[in-house]
Amino acid sequence: MLAIYRITVFLSAALLFMIQPMFARLVLPLLGGAPVVWNTCLAFFQTALLAGYAYAHLSTAWLGVRRQAAVHCLLLLAGLAVLPVGLPEGWVAPAESQPVVWLLGLLAVSVGLPFFLISSTAPLVQKWFAEAGHRSSGDPYFLYAASNLGSLLGLASYPLVIEPNFRLGQQSWLWTAGYLLLVLLAAGCASFLFRRSTPVAAVPAGRPAELARERPSSAGLPMTARRRLRWLALAAVPSGWLLGVTTYLTTDIAGVPLLWTIPLAAYLASFILVFARRPPLPHPWMVRLLGPMLMLVAVSVLMSVAWPVLLVHVAAFFVGAIVCHGELARDRPDTSHLTEFYLWMSTGGVIGGVFTALLAPKLFPWTLEYPLAMVLACLLCPVPANESAATRWIKLAALLVVTLVVALSSASILETERPVHLAAAVVAALPVLCLLYLMNRPKWFAVALAVPLVLDVITAPFTGDVLFTGRSYFGVHRVMASAPSGETWHSLVHGTTIHGRQSRHPERRCEPLTYYHRTGPLGQVFEMLQPAGDVQRVAVVGLGTGSIACYGHAKREFTFYEIDPIIKRLAETPEYFSFLSDCGARYRVVLGDGRLKISEAPDGSYGLIVLDAFSSDAIPVHLLTREALAMYLAKLSSEGIVLVHTSNRHVDLEGVLSTLVREAGLAALVRRDLFLTDEESNDGKTTSVYVAIARHRSDLAKLADDPRWESTHHRPGARPWTDDFSDLVGALDWW
Repeated sequence: MLAIYRITVFLSAALLFMIQPMFARLVLPLLGGAPVVWNTCLAFFQTALLAGYAYAHLSTAWLGVRRQAAVHCLLLLAGLAVLPVGLPEGWVAPAESQPVVWLLGLLAVSVGLPFFLISSTAPLVQKWFAEAGHRSSGDPYFLYAASNLGSLLGLASYPLVIEPNFRLGQQSWLWTAGYLLLVLLAAGCASFLFRRSTPVAAVPAGRPAELARERPSSAGLPMTARRRLRWLALAAVPSGWLLGVTTYLTTDIAGVPLLWTIPLAAYLASFILVFARRPPLPHPWMVRLLGPMLMLVAVSVLMSVAWPVLLVHVAAFFVGAIVCHGELARDRPDTSHLTEFYLWMSTGGVIGGVFTALLAPKLFPWTLEYPLAMVLACLLCPVPANESAATRWIKLAALLVVTLVVALSSASILETERPVHLAAAVVAALPVLCLLYLMNRPKWFAVALAVPLVLDVITAPFTGDVLFTGRSYFGVHRVMASAPSGETWHSLVHGTTIHGRQSRHPERRCEPLTYYHRTGPLGQVFEMLQPAGDVQRVAVVGLGTGSIACYGHAKREFTFYEIDPIIKRLAETPEYFSFLSDCGARYRVVLGDGRLKISEAPDGSYGLIVLDAFSSDAIPVHLLTREALAMYLAKLSSEGIVLVHTSNRHVDLEGVLSTLVREAGLAALVRRDLFLTDEESNDGKTTSVYVAIARHRSDLAKLADDPRWESTHHRPGARPWTDDFSDLVGALDWW
């Protein structure tokens, strides 16, 4: 009996976490890679989850457990009518670049009913179990651990197993089979209710006492507004912290694809551990550990970017989630309020997620939501018990670590000869030292913690003066001014990645730097394609600072496709970057997703298409599929070239392109410009890798004569990416 309940909640959670990335992948080629697509899907799924929990609570209260179980099984059966998941006939993406209403309608019609019903299944099954008369029915919350285990495995299975091995159509049928199995399991769980001939109150003598021993100690506490608001806060803070730490790690530490799954796995694991029948991590220990872990985060902001820093941030988040969710588990009510408890938890999770994902980018110029979540976690943390000898030794060891880190940081900063940064380091270190003495005072600890964390967020990751800071759904962008060799440079920085640089010297303002240098692969291609007769039209996906405009010509016309309005504003503001205004290029900027917008151009429009949307470490997969490549070729002239900037620290984009090129019977060459002279480095050039693709090898003849251009390497056994298949894990460059 217990096994079927566990399997049911496990499967329901796994299906929820499989359908979310699957459906997002389904609509991505239609709507492009704009964050509004992902944010809209996230908001829909969170809202549907909340609606499912509300339905579980209200339907049980109105119908009673047995009638509700019968109704829910019938509704689950009705959900099969809209499966398998797919795009309904007649739904065509509108012309607007951000069709939020259309996408919400598509989500509701395609997957809304099954997702809504599955999201309500976990709390309902626990409620059914509470009435089933099992010896553990007095405290069914341990089933929530099985639910989150299903979420964790469902999350991991999609990128690691499902996506690399199944196309979207196959994934849809696989998910439908899982849904059908869930219907059968839910019916089996409900059947145990109808087999009981007596209500729970009439169980034979001795059984109620056994059930009472299973109930939590908080079961008898009154249901007050204060208690409900505390549940709300304890659920909202880890949810917001999850998105905050994910943004921080993938932007400021390392943009490794799928890195976001690590904090999410820690988040789900915290639920598994605290709601287990016998929690393996004692809650008082976690409460005492939270202070030292957050102090290490504060210390780490004074260190250089490195993988150990990533581990510190994830570990601190994990402990914080354990503490907040542990407080929820310790304060769970009796089974009569079970569905209400989950409703408040779900509401808190939605509030935290919506605030961090949608409101924070509008409210804060920096990612302040991340330190804010840590400070709020401190305020929600209960006061630890009296300090033990072990805690005092931890404080002493932490003091030594802080002293060492501050000394090393100061020495490194002094080498840059910027006293203002040294002063900032000292100011940041003082509150960190105070943290050692405030661990048992959560409110004061939170105040001391905020200073170094906020200072880290608003301080630029590169040396130089900050001329501009702006934030959109694509991240925080900074314009930095520096003079490393006496010549002033303006750099566009996103996290730890430089997206372009310009010399401010009057005679060098039209010299392309970084990846676009004249001696690099891009400069060589433009030199090869000097227009002879008619106007040569060039499409560039990704505007950046506008560096490519340096290759402007009287017979050359550029169309830049840029998805981020802030980037367009910066590139067209001469105070920051003047490539577009000074270089005399004929150009226009089209806002929107590059693949969608370039598809609107007439066939044969361009002699050259430059894909420069991969210079950061976030990969718009829909730009590198079989269908996307076919569209690029349709927009090219008969002898046109597609030039792809594949410089990337973590993904083998060259191998992905090579597979597509081989399948299509095209010609491709790659130049890996990875070794620079001191003169080139001082001139502002950086390493880069470009792949040139054409219909025939003769179109690349001038490049083929240069030994620096080689054949692209092929990944044995790799399958070409399509709009319904991609394998980002398989393309990772693990070394």
